Amino acid sequence: QHCFILIAPSHKVDLWRRIHASHGNRSVQLKWRERNDVKASGITLGYRVKWFPEDRTATQRTETTTLKDITIQVSGKAYLVSVVSYNSAGVSPAAFLRIPADGGITCKLINYIQILKWDDNLIIKWNATAAEIGIFVVEWHRAYDTNSNDLYWQYIKNSTEWTPQKGTFEPYTCFILSVYPLVGDKVEASSTVDFYFKEGAPRRGPSVTTKSLSNTEVTLKWDTIPEEDRNGFITNYTIFYQSLNGKQSVVTVDYSIHEYTLQALAPNTLHSVYVTAGTQAGSTCGNIVHFNTMKYNKDDIGRLFGGVGMSLGLLFVLAFGVLCAQKRHRFGNLCLPDVPSPADSSMADWPSNWTQTTTFLLNTAHSDGMVHSDLYVFDAAPLEEKYFKHVVSEQRIAPFIVCNSEDYKHETRGFPQEAEVTGKQKSFDKLPDLLQAATACNSLQGSSTPPHDQNEGIRKELITSESEEHNVKIAINPYLKNPARMRDTLILGYISK
Repeated sequence: QHCFILIAPSHKVDLWRRIHASHGNRSVQLKWRERNDVKASGITLGYRVKWFPEDRTATQRTETTTLKDITIQVSGKAYLVSVVSYNSAGVSPAAFLRIPADGGITCKLINYIQILKWDDNLIIKWNATAAEIGIFVVEWHRAYDTNSNDLYWQYIKNSTEWTPQKGTFEPYTCFILSVYPLVGDKVEASSTVDFYFKEGAPRRGPSVTTKSLSNTEVTLKWDTIPEEDRNGFITNYTIFYQSLNGKQSVVTVDYSIHEYTLQALAPNTLHSVYVTAGTQAGSTCGNIVHFNTMKYNKDDIGRLFGGVGMSLGLLFVLAFGVLCAQKRHRFGNLCLPDVPSPADSSMADWPSNWTQTTTFLLNTAHSDGMVHSDLYVFDAAPLEEKYFKHVVSEQRIAPFIVCNSEDYKHETRGFPQEAEVTGKQKSFDKLPDLLQAATACNSLQGSSTPPHDQNEGIRKELITSESEEHNVKIAINPYLKNPARMRDTLILGYISK
């Protein structure tokens, strides 16, 4: 008969953590395992976890679990965590781990990590600057796996290399491996490396598209292969292209390049192209793209249209110059027309809104016995509307003609029939009557009044702006402003007070 004595666990567990920070809050995933080199003493009933701020031990929290991992919430301060295992006989020694403060400073004690591979064997080595470091923690996880539970770690004591067991790392999968030095309960800065235990050709090739195209060039662009489809580290991309019934050309570029321009292509020709992605173990091609180069370059087309436009412009200017030379007299009349003389006008009536005043001075005192006539025509100007009883939409013009001689004196003053003069209800004849009066003046014979004195008297009477019986205004008739054959004056505006 055998007797078993149950004792409490004599060795502490191996404890590790992963810290997740988000928006100022931190969650810490704690993991532990029993040591493989120590025989278990009885059946472990559970684990007791305690944590508290490093500067406030009184705020300690405790949680008991039968699992080998737990997630706790901590602030930005430094924390201390302890884990013990227990059975019916008692508890094990506590394993301590320090959670550094958010943004805390750690020491860099590992210089590099070296991965050695041959056949199906793997050795991981590292170099430590401090010989007194007794424990290192090797941590690894898949590069593209965001599952927080996918955390693997191993305690390495008194050594700077580790040979993992077969099956620890999967082939064609990228792992991120870190080595942490553990000094007491304090974790120092790590050194990290990415590696593949075994590489292969990528599961798929890059998808390529054409970005820009001309008559002799094309720019290609391809996507990045996802990490789970790479099966190894991409070392280069190779571009294969050829024209229709032509020779294939090859261009190899670095793994960091995802865009390339092919040059010296045949214009107006169909081409095909595809890109392969390669690792140390092989390469895989992507999709095939067909494109047709342009017949002309865009710059050439722009210059061609510009030249055609300039040629058409020059032809238009030349044709216009020839036309102007052939029709120069017509263009001259169009640009600088001759202004007709009123003396040559065949119109029967003057415009109703203008006043023409003509003075005929008959001089019979000349020694030759002939009757001479001096004609003075003064410019016409509109009368102001205040001289009319009824306000009309346009200004009225009054013609004023004076014929003067010794034997015959006749004054004719005419207004449009529809206008009335203030103070005297009198209507005046139209222009034909004025012309008849002028003819009568020209038919007169003889005069006893000296022409010079008579002319001066009439001029004074007509130019005076304020007199007992007349208001006279002098202006320039725009119609008679330009004729070369006449520079005449027209006296206009007569209103009887």
